[in-house]
Amino acid sequence: MALEKQSVSISFNKGVDTKTDSKQLVPGKLLNLENVILKKVGKFVKRNGYGVLASSTSLSNGNALATFKNELLAFDGSTISSYSSFDDKLYSKGTKVAVDIAVQSIARNSYEQTAPDSATHSVGISVFAWQDSSGGVRYSVFDNTTQQAVLSNILISATGSKPKVKTIGANILVFYIDGSSLKYYKISSASPTTVYAAVTIVTIGSYYDVSLINSKLIVAYSTGTTTGVFSLDSALIQSASTVVSEASSCLSVFGDTSNNVWIAYNSGNNLKVFIRDSALTGVVLAPTVIEAGAAPYVNVAGIYDGTGKLWYELLETFPLISTLSLTPVQFQERSVLHQFFSDLLDFIASRSSYQVAYILLLLMILIFSLLISLLTDPDQ
Repeated sequence: MALEKQSVSISFNKGVDTKTDSKQLVPGKLLNLENVILKKVGKFVKRNGYGVLASSTSLSNGNALATFKNELLAFDGSTISSYSSFDDKLYSKGTKVAVDIAVQSIARNSYEQTAPDSATHSVGISVFAWQDSSGGVRYSVFDNTTQQAVLSNILISATGSKPKVKTIGANILVFYIDGSSLKYYKISSASPTTVYAAVTIVTIGSYYDVSLINSKLIVAYSTGTTTGVFSLDSALIQSASTVVSEASSCLSVFGDTSNNVWIAYNSGNNLKVFIRDSALTGVVLAPTVIEAGAAPYVNVAGIYDGTGKLWYELLETFPLISTLSLTPVQFQERSVLHQFFSDLLDFIASRSSYQVAYILLLLMILIFSLLISLLTDPDQ
């Protein structure tokens, strides 16, 4: 008797099974699957192949691909390029800076930590200091290699505030304000667990800044009626203070390529700068008004990259953050548009909230009236 042919349905919906013995494999499982993808259950689709992109502008040393929205990006270790499918080319987008974000817990308790600062010494330790809601200034020391705490949550001063951490020579210094005194606490990089007494360096008001310039720590401070500056060398020998008769609230100190010392600060409602030489005795620029405001400047910071640049915040109804470029002898004039918006902001700041609300209401009524007129008059 002839054998009858019969169709047998086998559903290949269980994918590849490489763990089970090939002789024991149940129907529906596969031993091998090449150049195939499963888009739907039981449906096999041929996998897309590979092709050369941007052959005429390929990278000589490509090491990574990535996507950003609809862009295909290529990397060669130092630059980033974007692929254009229109003309099959890669276009350079500039240099690439690799950034890795890591999170490390410095203090973990029920208190609040504010005003944090840190510094890393070349021997391989980092010091973190902060103002703590439990009272005063505290610090921790960490080993950079193991990320383990050498010292953790150590109290420096129960009445201290506004800490700043800087390295100089073999030491790491934690500066802080204690009452009317500016002090520093020394941490030896060779023996970070050794306890030293805090050193009082000057009587100040509420503001100071510290910057490393020409291998010295330059400390600028305000007494409330004057502004002073002095240096600390690697042996922690303090120079005499250079004082100018300028009351300052916020201030910032930074250096330039000639090791001149720049001090930017607020005096009254004026943003000012004065510059001294590296010895702090020679006057490069006397106290000079950079900008006069309608209210005090509450924050200022500066850098030098060929030109002195200031970033500052003006106390207004809403924060105004601006930048300004300047040189020791000639200040860059602001544009007419900048001046217009500055005058406009000053005008708004001088109005009361009721006046501003009234002006806005009149403008809304005017706009609404014009819209009604356009909608109801067919000849318009």
